[in-house]
Amino acid sequence: MREHPWTTVAADRDAWDVVVLGAGPAGTMAARQLSLNGKRVLLVEKARLPRPKVCGGCLGGTALDLLEQVGLGDLPGRCGGVTLRTMLLASGGRVAQFPVGRRVAVSRQTFDDVLVREARRTGVIVCDETQGRAAPSNDPNFREVRLQRQGAEVVVRARALLVATGLSPSAHPPTIVAPRSRIGIGAIIDMPAGVAADQLRMAC
Repeated sequence: MREHPWTTVAADRDAWDVVVLGAGPAGTMAARQLSLNGKRVLLVEKARLPRPKVCGGCLGGTALDLLEQVGLGDLPGRCGGVTLRTMLLASGGRVAQFPVGRRVAVSRQTFDDVLVREARRTGVIVCDETQGRAAPSNDPNFREVRLQRQGAEVVVRARALLVATGLSPSAHPPTIVAPRSRIGIGAIIDMPAGVAADQLRMAC
């Protein structure tokens, strides 16, 4: 079992060029590329890794091209990616089917996990199960970041702070839900019978 780096991070507060908040694809890719360019990078994730995710399981042509450009073109295959060819869209009793171009479906949990492993290989220090937020700083050359984990708290310093928390409530104003609005659900389910493996389905 990998030893959690919290103790090292707490003791080494001034060592960071960049602190990245959020270990999704954007934050992890940024951390990896910064590390490859010689930066000392701390990647902070509030959840325990690897974590289950129900969203973002499709990689389009632009994402696949980017992975190729940074030397990770084989990553979708390593994640068990499935090539998608068509999309079936059902709404109001009508059904449409159309080609989707260059796309691969992957498990977000697996994809994120492999990306984090690649970031670690470049030297990125990954601190999961850790909350991070910007703190006031008296030094214009550094950003201060308050980290909390299991009741312990420490403030680290970095030359730059990158926030890649997506739709995290802490980074955005509260959502206003309209009266009588519809309800959506996110779920991870086994493949239903009769669904083609190379087809993306959506019902509205």
